Amino acid sequence: MSLTTTTTTTTIVSNAQTTFNDVFKMTYIRSLIFNHIDQIFKVEYHAKGCDQQYKGTKGRDIIQLPFLAMISKFAMPLQFIRHYLPSDCNQVLLVRRVEVIDRYCCHRNYNATTSIGYSQTSIGVVTRAG
Repeated sequence: MSLTTTTTTTTIVSNAQTTFNDVFKMTYIRSLIFNHIDQIFKVEYHAKGCDQQYKGTKGRDIIQLPFLAMISKFAMPLQFIRHYLPSDCNQVLLVRRVEVIDRYCCHRNYNATTSIGYSQTSIGVVTRAG
């Protein structure tokens, strides 16, 4: 008595190339990338001999900063934070709005178009051209 088995293998050839965006859309791989980047920054921070604890700031932390710090401290572009601004500009005091826009204009990442956009969303604020 003899038993014979046959195995068939099918190979599918695909011409599609995997791009970085395809890989980056995978949540597991994206979280690994960002966790490794965070670890690299911590190692670099401690290698410089800093005694303080690592102070990296992530995007989700920036949008929760008080007093519109995402504008004045980080100079985030208007397109990024437009939906985080209060719908009614009167919810923020005029003095505070002027201070935030003024500090933004002094930031190294200052952009005139963004400054004009902030001024237009904040009625009653007049900026000086820099």
